[in-house]
Amino acid sequence: MIGPGGVFTVNTKHHPDGQIWLAGDRLLVNGRARPYIRNARHEAGRAAKLLEAAGGRPVAVTGLIVFVGTDSVSVRDVPSDVWVVSQRKLVPFLAAGPVLLEPAEVARVFALARRSDTWQ
Repeated sequence: MIGPGGVFTVNTKHHPDGQIWLAGDRLLVNGRARPYIRNARHEAGRAAKLLEAAGGRPVAVTGLIVFVGTDSVSVRDVPSDVWVVSQRKLVPFLAAGPVLLEPAEVARVFALARRSDTWQ
């Protein structure tokens, strides 16, 4: 996802009526540890590396995990580089964020992201 609020890799997780608990890098779904934070961090890092290689300058990419089917996300502590939200809170989360990219930069990164050779 690319827009004024930045560049995000979006990882959706469907856990109907699941109980989500987040404490830094530890994320539990119904009491069971899941590697979602680690995976989102890896995906964002890979996207940043490939976008930089394609465009010749750094692109900050943030991992975003969106839970679908549950609004129960208990947060004790947030990771420094991955955001976790429920589907219903996604739009308010994005709308409340700061403007990080000017329209020309959004267009530049979008053009890079659309190229298939960027991801190879």
